[in-house]
Amino acid sequence: MARQTFFQGALILLAAGMINRLLGFIPKAVLPRTIGTEGIGLYQMVFPLFIFFLTMARFGLNVSLSKVVAEASAVGDARKIRFSLIMAALMVLIINLLLIPILLFGAGWMARSFYTDERVFYPLLSMIPAIPIIALSTILRGYFQGIQNMTPPALSSIVESFFRILAMILLSYYLLPYGLGMAAMGLMIGMGLGELASLIYLLSHFRKARRILVTSSYSHLSRNGTELKRSFFELFNISLPVTASSLVGSFSYAVEPILVAQSLGLAGIGAAMATALYGELSGLAMFLIWFPTTLTYSLSVSLVPAVAGAYAEKKTEQIGMRLNQTLRLTFLVTTPFILFFLLFARELTDFLFGAPQVGMLLQVVAPFAPFLYFQGPLAAALQGLNMARASFYNSLYGAIVKSLLILLLASRPELNIAGVALAINVGMMLVTLLHFFSLRMRVEWKIPWKPYVRILLAILGTGAFSPFLHDFLLQRLPAKGALPLTLLLSFVLYLILLFLVRGMERRDLVRMPWIGKWFRN
Repeated sequence: MARQTFFQGALILLAAGMINRLLGFIPKAVLPRTIGTEGIGLYQMVFPLFIFFLTMARFGLNVSLSKVVAEASAVGDARKIRFSLIMAALMVLIINLLLIPILLFGAGWMARSFYTDERVFYPLLSMIPAIPIIALSTILRGYFQGIQNMTPPALSSIVESFFRILAMILLSYYLLPYGLGMAAMGLMIGMGLGELASLIYLLSHFRKARRILVTSSYSHLSRNGTELKRSFFELFNISLPVTASSLVGSFSYAVEPILVAQSLGLAGIGAAMATALYGELSGLAMFLIWFPTTLTYSLSVSLVPAVAGAYAEKKTEQIGMRLNQTLRLTFLVTTPFILFFLLFARELTDFLFGAPQVGMLLQVVAPFAPFLYFQGPLAAALQGLNMARASFYNSLYGAIVKSLLILLLASRPELNIAGVALAINVGMMLVTLLHFFSLRMRVEWKIPWKPYVRILLAILGTGAFSPFLHDFLLQRLPAKGALPLTLLLSFVLYLILLFLVRGMERRDLVRMPWIGKWFRN
């Protein structure tokens, strides 16, 4: 299997992620017009709890397995990789056997006790099949990431998005006559079908792992009990703090809709309206905010084994170089999105979702979005430096502060759902700053500020020109045509200005996969 550099692997995942995000606009544009924001709100109410259970089911094996495989691959220890894969599969099997009965028998109780809307029972129940499927996919993705071959995980994510979107739209449409709860269930079933397609694709590209995971006999495993035990503790010691940190975020995310419903109730807002408002914030505004995290995810996945290898070899300068590469790329790609969210919030939400009122929420969150975009790579660096415990405590502090602020702000009638957005902003900012200071305590690296200044100059020039361009196009084109053309031309201008102020150089293009060879000469 082809081994890729850090930069190539990150860009391959970025390309796949951008395709997935663009595909993600399809259900976001279709579903508000079919099942409405209330139906989306029912799905969004359940989705955080789904993430919480999924975090436990995966048990951080995407990070621990990629780290162990990367270290073993570097020294050619195929035996260690083999036993790590077997143990990871056993761990996933045992954890899922414990979790599935909880959801199967507890869905009704959770719908009645935790949520103000009992219609969430159906999507709660339908999340059960998706969890073990995604957990198994985690093992295969962790292996490919560990050997620094990002192509199969990237392509599998595109397969997952295509089948998920198709199934979600069709199932929710055909189940809608039976009620919004059943339509929301269709969305969750569609997610499971998409993950199943992704798993099948990964297995088809990983025949050796499939043979190891399926046909290894018990007697063979028992003869190598010592190595399996060693693999278990190695994976467990990495996965536990990673999972603890992730659980804080996913638990906070799972509790969030419950706190929002209760707080909005105190503000005098009924259950149906609260569900619709939360659907607008979490399902629409935050979807746009999360769109650029495609970059941060791809860089984070590549950064863990890269930082872990450099740290093991005590190459502090290389760690600093990888961090600077990651943060600069994050800033370069995400900055234009923030600009467009601020300048064209109402137009964007009207164009994409037919919900211009969501633009206000988008403008509330957008100024704090850089903290979200930097958070992923900083957390990945902490994991690569064996500082997952620090990441856990940082996430815990942010979750506590966010939850308290939701109760304090959302219960005020003059703020209501905007108070939730403000609380989310403070939580994102706090966690990211804590991650940064934790890293600086372990690794001293010099942050070059000139590239960031150059990028800011390019974005300021773009921001000064974009409103005039939009007004000019509005006089000659329909609003639905003027906006996308404005965004496209503004982004082209941003790229031109980047090269003029040397925010991006030819060496950046040379290192890109597939097209880099065109710029070498």
